[in-house]
Amino acid sequence: LFGELKWDYGWSGEIRLPYFSTFDERAFEIVDQRCRERHKRPLRQRTPREINEMRHRNNGWFHLHLLSDDSVLFNDSKERPSAEQEQVFRFLIENETRVGNAVVEGVIEAYPAFCEVCREVEEQYYKKGSPIAPIEDLDEIVPRKITRKKLQDLIQLVTVYIHRSHLQEFARVGFSFHCTWDEEHGLGVLTQKDNVVEVGQMDIAF
Repeated sequence: LFGELKWDYGWSGEIRLPYFSTFDERAFEIVDQRCRERHKRPLRQRTPREINEMRHRNNGWFHLHLLSDDSVLFNDSKERPSAEQEQVFRFLIENETRVGNAVVEGVIEAYPAFCEVCREVEEQYYKKGSPIAPIEDLDEIVPRKITRKKLQDLIQLVTVYIHRSHLQEFARVGFSFHCTWDEEHGLGVLTQKDNVVEVGQMDIAF
């Protein structure tokens, strides 16, 4: 069901979710290219590893982690994935678009608060007409207005976490993302079926 899994205090593998393959945090690359052009520097070339990782993402493959009970973290008992984890994995694969739409809508709804906090800090560095950090660059990586199309340039799915504990016989699923507005803490979305439970920093996902 899960494909090849490896034990790492919980089972880890990969999951294919083509829905998220177009979300690739491209805004950073756009801003970097602008900066290099302004200063007449050569464009940065991706490393072979980065190219392979990008191709993998573009084919819809992402990290998968099946979370274990806390007690297992200390005895390394390698418990099997629970029936609830198997159930929610099937649901996610079969209802990828429904779940993906819910995640995206949840992030768009939460984005204004993220944007306000980020811009409050960053606007002291980005100035109109600045040759080093023009405000246009900040508008690219943390735009004031967000759309689904623009969000594709701001976030990148990293790992899908399937929780072991469950409510109403349905385990929760967490999605962790890199995001342009918080490079350190990232973005996390916690779901149950096709409903968003919470949106926050990356640790929300697990």
